Parts: sequence; structure tokens; C-alpha cells
Amino acid sequence: MTAMTTRAIPARPYLAPPTTIERMLLSVAHAFEASAHRRMARRQQLAERLAVGVDPVERRRGYAADAARATLYR
Repeated sequence: MTAMTTRAIPARPYLAPPTTIERMLLSVAHAFEASAHRRMARRQQLAERLAVGVDPVERRRGYAADAARATLYR
């Protein structure tokens, strides 16, 4: 048989305030989650624009062409 210790490991109370390290980990997790939400929102907006027919890459090319024309024909 495997020997087991009978010594109890002290555990923090369940509703105790978070320690410094736990607060730090929670703030990092919150930052990662906020970043993921912003990225998902941007992708959703891009998908909606593409569904409507507005392609941002083509738009940028159009702006670049307009800017080149404006500087060329001054």
C-alpha cells in the first residue's frame, strides 16, 4: 500500500481576497481577454464590410492612386 500523509495542508479560505500574485495574474488575463475581444470585433467588422461589398484593400489602393495623381499633376 502507498503511504499517505495525515498532515493537513493549510488552504486559504475560498472567499479570501486575492494575493498579489493572483491579482497580477488576473490583470494579465483581463488584458488578454480584452485584446481578444477587440480582435474579434475588428474581424467581425471586416467580415460585415466584405459582405456589403466594401473591400478595404481595394479602398487603400484607390486612395494611393488618388494621392499619386494629386502629387503628379500639381
